[in-house]
Amino acid sequence: MYKNIIKHLKNNPNGCSLKQNGNRYIPTYHGYFIALTDNKFKSINGQIINRVKKQAKKIGVKNWYYGYWADQKTGFNYLDVAIFLTDKIEALKTAKKYNQRAIYSTKINNSIYL
Repeated sequence: MYKNIIKHLKNNPNGCSLKQNGNRYIPTYHGYFIALTDNKFKSINGQIINRVKKQAKKIGVKNWYYGYWADQKTGFNYLDVAIFLTDKIEALKTAKKYNQRAIYSTKINNSIYL
């Protein structure tokens, strides 16, 4: 499974969302992805993927995704436990609760900063 996840991340250098089984997740309706963790790295490996899985278990969230994005300014990449919500207010509240700086809107295909 790690190879599948790594392949998707390398094929989507700006970012993507993956299901827990490592396949791409593209929602069929508009909503917001919210990261619940902060895992910064320069090069992806199995340890980082394993860390994300452990974090999801510790948080206790069942419907989570691998949320990946690249910060062009710093050169760092992030792979986090992410959830998908359809309500913007709930998404913003959740982002604040988990000390995030932004949520990702599938409608505008871009980040909304808090």
